Amino acid sequence: MLNLARRSALQVTVNGSAAPRALSTTAVKRRPSDDYFEKHEIPERLQHVETAESPKFFSMVEYFFHRGWQVIEDQLTEELKSKETLEQKRLKVKGILGIMEPCHNVMEVNFPLKRDDKSWEMIRGYRAQHSLHRTPCKGGIRYSSAVDADEVKALAALMTFKCACVDVPFGGAKGGIAIDPRVRGRAKGGIAIDPRERAKGGIAIDRRGRAKGEMAIDKKGSPRSLQLYSEHELERITRRFAMELAKKGFIGPGIDVPAPDMGTGEREMSWIADTFATTIGHNDINAHACVTGKPINQGGIHGRTSATGRGVFHGIDNFIMEASYMAQIGTTPGWGGKTFILQGLGNVGLHSMRYLHRAGATCIGVQEFDGSIYNPQGIDPKELENYKTENGTIVGFPGAKAYEPKDDLMFEECDIFIPAAVEKVLTASNADRVKCKIIAEAANGPTTPAADKILLDKNILIIPDLYINAGGVTVSYFEWLKNLNHVSYGRLTFKYERESNYHLLGETLVISTLVISTLVISTLVISTLVISTLVISTLVISTLVIPTLVIPTLVISTLVISTLVITTHVIPTLVVSTLVISTLVRPVDSVQKSLEKCFMFVDPNDPDFLKAILERDPDVFPYPRLESVQESLERRFGRVGGRIPILPSEAFQQRISGASEKDIVHSGLDYTMERSARAISRTATKYNLGMDLRTAAYANSIEKIFNTYFVAGVTFS
Repeated sequence: MLNLARRSALQVTVNGSAAPRALSTTAVKRRPSDDYFEKHEIPERLQHVETAESPKFFSMVEYFFHRGWQVIEDQLTEELKSKETLEQKRLKVKGILGIMEPCHNVMEVNFPLKRDDKSWEMIRGYRAQHSLHRTPCKGGIRYSSAVDADEVKALAALMTFKCACVDVPFGGAKGGIAIDPRVRGRAKGGIAIDPRERAKGGIAIDRRGRAKGEMAIDKKGSPRSLQLYSEHELERITRRFAMELAKKGFIGPGIDVPAPDMGTGEREMSWIADTFATTIGHNDINAHACVTGKPINQGGIHGRTSATGRGVFHGIDNFIMEASYMAQIGTTPGWGGKTFILQGLGNVGLHSMRYLHRAGATCIGVQEFDGSIYNPQGIDPKELENYKTENGTIVGFPGAKAYEPKDDLMFEECDIFIPAAVEKVLTASNADRVKCKIIAEAANGPTTPAADKILLDKNILIIPDLYINAGGVTVSYFEWLKNLNHVSYGRLTFKYERESNYHLLGETLVISTLVISTLVISTLVISTLVISTLVISTLVISTLVIPTLVIPTLVISTLVISTLVITTHVIPTLVVSTLVISTLVRPVDSVQKSLEKCFMFVDPNDPDFLKAILERDPDVFPYPRLESVQESLERRFGRVGGRIPILPSEAFQQRISGASEKDIVHSGLDYTMERSARAISRTATKYNLGMDLRTAAYANSIEKIFNTYFVAGVTFS
């Protein structure tokens, strides 16, 4: 049925009653063709998600996708370049958008593991490929006892939209193995007990289950062994899973490229790369590009470990510096005086904490699964990291007090809350208790649709997960390109750029010195000629006219003209010369010494002077190096007497030396996050979405994926 009369607010029916949606149609600009379109409705199977306390993860992603669909569909139909009728265009748009929603491939594998104690266990693993609009697919592999088909499908879908959001040309995928990879524990009564568990009657009690015989029951009611996996067992599990993926075509440099995720890291990625390269990919020169997040000596890239945390920082930075957004949430732009609470101190949380701390924000609380700590005066990231490394937990950290109940820490008042742990931590039952002004979703899916609506109504700025935690996949893309190119970033140009920069500085010094010397000498010569001519003219005229006034007139004229000439030409020229030279010359010697070398120890009348300049005689003009004059002057203030030492700052010296691989990676990541933030802001403004950045980000991603499908076509359809 045609939507002839637009409703002022979009409503969906839930349990027979009309519930207002967070996204209203008044937030979408009307177009001339609005009345010709039937407004896309959320599918009935997903309508409960808007109010559900704990919906399925994949259903959450689907729901957010349909919200973006509602915003972008009309524009895509109108801008479709074809000779088809409007109705035909509309059907085509709906058809292509419908392709984006489901997972294209989902694989489940089961294989046996012979444990070190000679017992046997069945291992279950998953890999989901959500979209093949771009290949290869990209997504991490996680080790967690909570891994199931719904979770990997949701994460794969999120990866599809995440890659499109930050313009990384990958499809979305995700994988996982349903094991707990923890290896630290102590034996008690023949059963391994993790430090985060407690013993009761000789049986280990997991924090999420109760003891039953020699097994624990997890939250889903399934038995879970408390015997932890050794490193040798984890390697066998990882290599076998890699083989299963390879045999079924779920891994390869141009097919599907995994990466680290929860419970995995460089070690596991190295095992996977080695397994693929020595089996299925033994004839493929690009075999090690089958996975990213590898160690540096195995083809990894500098900056990958901290990439997601660095991306979180830049994601927040791009919005916290925007006065318009900060005004809407009632705070000032910039990091000064901002406080934040972190949930989860894993790889992402730790690096996020570091970067925010360096920017000037203060961490006042950290929440982990085994406890929370709080200090309104601030928590030092380095001290906390060292304590956790030594003790395996943040509980008991001397730089903060324990917070009870631990799960309520995220409701403390702060400027920024960073959920960096698991999904669905903000729900309909607790969202109204949140007192922060900004939520940076470093974890995947931490906010349910119901909580999202409540938080937007509370005027809280939510920086969505598909944008803010895309730093990892962005740098993984750089690593993948490095592996395909078989050369490190900057290796071919590093030395050339460094020498070019020094050479340009040397030329600048030589040319400046030559020009300045010429100006000074020319000014002095011209001044002398002018004065002499004026003196002679005055003398002649005065003698002919009034002989008695010759001497007074000559004296006065000479003094006046000399003063004017020197004041107007000579002094400014010398001042400019001094300033230019003091800025350009040398890092090792002081400006004073450089000036002495240029002017005091060299006779401009020497016929070899010009030759020395042009040939850059090292005895006359030493080869210059870069320096930070500003830093040197700051060091000098407050001292009495002596020369001003001009020393290059470390950062400035690194800049002039050329960009390293790490510099290039950081620059590429920073630019990616900045450009994507601008695109999200433009879309939010274009459709009057206000602070609903999530819908804007999904709309951007949907438009890019749609254009790929439309231009490439659909095979065998």
